[in-house]
Order: sequence, then structure tokens, then C-alpha cells
Amino acid sequence: MGVPRGKGNGKAAAKGGNGKPTAKGGKGNSWQPANGGGGKGKNNFGGKGGNNKGNYNKNGGKGGSNSGKGGKNTNSYTPPNNPGKNKKHNPQTMLKVLREAPDDVSVYNPLWMSCWSSPTLDFLEAVAKVRASATLPNPPSSHVFAGIDSFIKSVTTDNTKSLVTVINVVTKLLEFQWPDKDAKSVTSNMRKIAHSSRGLLDFDAKNYDDLSAKINDFEDTVRKSWSIKLKVTTAEETIDSAEDGRWETAQLKWLANSKIFAPTKLPSLQVESCYSSEKDYIERIEQLWVAMTFSGGNTALTPKCRELKAGWQCGNPLYPPKRYIAETCRTHNCKNDLELACSEHRRHGVCKKCFKDCSSKLRGPPGPGASTDIYDGVIQSYHQDGKLTVSHFASRNPPNVAVNWKTTARLASPNIVAVIKVTNHGDILQASDRIMWGEVMKEDYIEQERRSGRVRLDMCSVNLDFETDDLEQGTNVVLIDCKGFAPEWVPALRALQTMAKTEVPLKNGAYIGVDSESDLPASTVVVKDDITDTSVRSLVEKAVRESNLKPLVDIRNHNESDDDDDDDDDGFAYYRNDQHRSFSDKLIDDLTDLVNETTLDDMQLVSFINALCNTVHLTQGPPGTGKSYFGVALVRALIIIREYWMAAVPSVGEPPILVLSYKNHAIDEFLLDLIRCNELRNSLHSLVRFGTTQEQSSNASANEANGTTKK
Repeated sequence: MGVPRGKGNGKAAAKGGNGKPTAKGGKGNSWQPANGGGGKGKNNFGGKGGNNKGNYNKNGGKGGSNSGKGGKNTNSYTPPNNPGKNKKHNPQTMLKVLREAPDDVSVYNPLWMSCWSSPTLDFLEAVAKVRASATLPNPPSSHVFAGIDSFIKSVTTDNTKSLVTVINVVTKLLEFQWPDKDAKSVTSNMRKIAHSSRGLLDFDAKNYDDLSAKINDFEDTVRKSWSIKLKVTTAEETIDSAEDGRWETAQLKWLANSKIFAPTKLPSLQVESCYSSEKDYIERIEQLWVAMTFSGGNTALTPKCRELKAGWQCGNPLYPPKRYIAETCRTHNCKNDLELACSEHRRHGVCKKCFKDCSSKLRGPPGPGASTDIYDGVIQSYHQDGKLTVSHFASRNPPNVAVNWKTTARLASPNIVAVIKVTNHGDILQASDRIMWGEVMKEDYIEQERRSGRVRLDMCSVNLDFETDDLEQGTNVVLIDCKGFAPEWVPALRALQTMAKTEVPLKNGAYIGVDSESDLPASTVVVKDDITDTSVRSLVEKAVRESNLKPLVDIRNHNESDDDDDDDDDGFAYYRNDQHRSFSDKLIDDLTDLVNETTLDDMQLVSFINALCNTVHLTQGPPGTGKSYFGVALVRALIIIREYWMAAVPSVGEPPILVLSYKNHAIDEFLLDLIRCNELRNSLHSLVRFGTTQEQSSNASANEANGTTKK
């Protein structure tokens, strides 16, 4: 049987009749092209819009509104999922909601918040009388207590009634669950309200003693820490404010914190003296190294730039810019100021609110908004030696292109992986989730293993102190692929940990510029401005004359002590034709010829000279800037210096030159370049290479890494 419909036919823009209780409003009929409106329904049900059956110029009139006005017989409050005519909400609306449907307060959240700014006696009474089973949204603690305090100060009449209401309201507030970060302020503010409410006591009131006792009891209650109900703050609320913690005992909030990984927030290392102590130097190095080691994990949890670059989305993480950018958020329909931007596309970024919304989706359940580098899986087995096998793993947002597990960088060996235990498959990651670090193990049949959804991890290779007995079979886990090359980064992290606990041989800070009065020779530093077309020889000469390298120091000392001794050069036909010149002069000529032959650019030449001047030197740069080419030239220079050193100081024997690389193909290419050079024409018998040979794996395609397709 259908819902009974109210009667009433309207003419010339008339409304349909009012409906019966729980009935829809009647249909409006019109003989003219007018509106047939819905009738008024009773018991909170608006009438249905009228249908026009008019036949005026072959065109029916407009249909009535979707819903009529709420009935006036009983309740004028309209539930939010069935609203009547849209009226401007006022405090009276909130009073009706609190009295009749308190569970719907959250629908009127802006009105609910504004009522606390300047609460009335009626509003506070309505709050105090809300049933305990109703769920009220937490207003900001600052609004609540400031509003109640202003109400107390504004009371001029009926003090006793106002005092009873305040006590009842604050008692009601004890039922709220407050954010744990507000615990101290909530307790402090409640005690202040209790103290302020004493000003409303009327000494002539009959119930003065009872009211005074209630205030005393309330003050005793709020002094107890367990009286304030607290809720665990969600990841969205704390993820950006987390600054403490170390990587060994990290939680998710540490890995997702942009302040730890953003390049603009990291300390800088300068050539000039800039360290207050050796400890300061070690801490800066460790901070930089930690950021580089786990940056891939932070990138997986950070919103990316969506600007198209050569048909592909940029994909760079959005970090706080170094300087203010006068642009607005690029999120659709958002006009807030830009606060996080792409390092390459400076004008493309988001505001903090949109950043948090996107971050929560990245950590959320499987779907289009989730991170493509976060995987759900189940523990298949765990052994006491730290070997963990995860099965049925799957990306929360798989790439559009099928993954080639033989060549991909995804969960490749030996990537660093963050492992997090969760209760259910697809759970939202929380800020307080504990991270366990693992390294993807090398497998003989990695392609077949990955296709079957299995990956093996070494849980002891990254964190040597890893201990756990709760990795049981069948436990749900989440894997965050940090894509860091474990053998390259982890040993340095361990060394830095050791350096922080022991005395580092830095000559009391002289090597890093802390102690300016040390007897250590000053470092020679060449800057780009020193380079001219005619200055190459002078720079090489400066390096040989002032270098701190022991071979060059010994060669200089040999020239000073025994310039005329020619007996020591038997077997060194390389230098016999001009023995009248010192070793230093001849070495300068040979090194100058080498520099001219290699055609180093200005920045490579700066690094070359600085490397010959100082006992410790670092050259760094992005791919394609010529680091490997520069390295070959430097080793060629060291081979020449080695020959002169052996001639000047025979007691050194045949000192080796050690070249290290974490990748086999890289060392092979380096050595092949050296073998092609004339300096090694007579030294191939003494060249030794350690390590295994393997094919170079290609990197995953850009679309697979980003989980996007080409536009």
C-alpha cells in the first residue's frame, strides 16, 4: 500500500494540499504555466513537490519544489537528512537540535562551535540536559572554557540558577573525550572555571552550603588525572608536528615528517669553518645521512607534484619552500595560500589543509588515493635469525602498467623496507604505528617469488639491535618501500653511531675548522673564481707545494734534503732524462699535462685541485655531471704521484691505491677506463679486482615509479 497523500489541487501557481501525518504533500495542478508546490507535511515530513498537469500552449507548468515546508503541528525541527525549506540557522535552531535530536548536532557543527563563543543560559542548560547516550562533537577547548568564563562574568541576576547550570555543564564536559595533547590545558581550565564560579555564590541563598560543597567536590575531581577522558590523537592531527625520535625506534609520524626530510630544513655543510664542536659536526652529518637513507619512505607518504613534464606527472614530493611564494593552492576550488611546493615547479603546490587531506589518503586503505609504494601482506614465517617471509603482498595503489619484477626497482634487493604491524588488511596507518626496518633479501627466482606475492626480508641487517617475538605467522603487516640501497647507506649510519659514542680523530676539531690554533697545516681551497685559461699550471703547482697529502709532503722534503743525490733513481727511467730538475718540478709538469689532456671543466678542475690539497675530500653532484670521469682523472694523478713517492722514499715499498664501489658494474666501467690510459701500460700485472660480475639491472620506468600513465 502506498504512502497516503494529502489532497489539494492548486490553480495558477497554487500549492498542493497539506499532507496527513507521515504523508507527502499533495500534487499541485495548474491550468497555467505556474508552479505546483508541494504541500506541508506533518511530523517532520515535508510535502513532495507538485506535478504540473497543465496544458497551456502545449507546455505544462513548472514542477513544484522537491520538498515542502516542515509541518507545524508538532515539531518544527527538520532532520538534516530530510530538510525542509532552507532557513538561516540561529541559536534557537541549536537549542531545538539539542533538545530533540542531539545526535544530529554534528550536522550543524559550525553553529555548534559558534554557540560556545558566547553561550547563553538556555544553551548551557540544554547542553547539561543532553542524555548520556548521545554523541556530541568535541568543541575546541579554548572556545569552551573562554565562553563559560565570559558567561560567568556577565551574570547579573539569578546567580543561583546560573551557578547550578555552570556546575552541571562542566560536569557534562567530563564525559567528553579530549585530545591527549590538550590534557593539561583542559585540567587547568576546568579548575579555573570552578574557582570563577565561586563568585556566583549567594550567601543568603538557602542552599549555599550545598552549592559550596558541589564546587569543592568538583575541584577535587578535576585534580585527579584520570578524571579527564583522553583520546589518542589521530595521524592527521600529529603527523606534521612530530619532530622527536630516532630512526632506530621510529614511528610512522617520524617517517612522514617533512621537517626531517625536506631539503630546505636540513643543515648545510660549508667549506668554511662553521661547526661549534666535533659533536656538532657529527650530528649534522648524521642528520643529513639519515634523511638521504630513508627519504624514499618519506616520499611514499608525501603528496606529489602533479605538473606535467614531458607528458609525465612530475612526481617530486611537496616540501615547505625556503622563501614565501605568492601563489594559491592548486587544489580545485581552494583559494588558500600555497605553503608546500615542488622544488622544480615552484608555483605548483598546496596549502596545509589540502596537504593533510592528501597525506591521509596516501596512508589510507587501498584505492586511487593511496600510495603506490605501500603494500599490504601477511607474515608467512619468521625465524629467530631475523629472516621474515611476507606473502600475499599487494600495492594499495598498483601502477597502471604491469610490473616487470625482473627489472623493477619496487621491493628490489637490497632495498630498505619499513614494516608495520596492523590489525586488519588495509587498515589506515596511524601516527603512532611502530616501524621495524628490514632489507629485501636476494633470491634466485625473484621474478617468480614476486609474481606469487612473496618477499623475504632480513630484519637484522639494518638495525642490529632488532629484537621481537611478536612477528607471528598470519599477522597482517604493511610494507613501505624506502628504495634505499641498504649496503650503501646502512654501514655509514652504523659508523656515525659509533663516532657519536667515541672520540673521533679529528685533531681536536682542526680537520673541520673548530680549532684555529691547531698546528695542523691549513687546508688549501680553490674556488671557481680562481680558474683562468692560463692558471692551470699555477694551480697544480700550488697543490704540490702546499698539499697535506703525505706522498706530496715526502716529495717536497726529499727535494729540500737531498737535491743532488742521483743514486736513488735506478730503475726509474721515467725521470732520467732531466735529473737536474727536482721531483716537485717534474711532478708539476706531469700533472699539468694530465689536466690538459683530460680537458676537465672548471668545476671538475676545482674538485681535482682540492682533492690533491687535502687529506679528506668529497665530490658530489647529480647524475651526468662527470663524477666518474673526474674520478678516473684523479686516480691517474695518484698513480703518477705514487711513482714519484716510491722514487723519493723507497722505504714506502709499493703502496696500493684502493678504489671502492657498491655496484659491480660501476667498478668494472671505472677500471676499464683506467686500463685504456697510458699510465697503466706497465702496471696491469698489479691490478686486482674483487667482487662478482653481474648484469646491470635497468631501472623501473617512470610511469611505474609514479603509478601514472603518460598523457
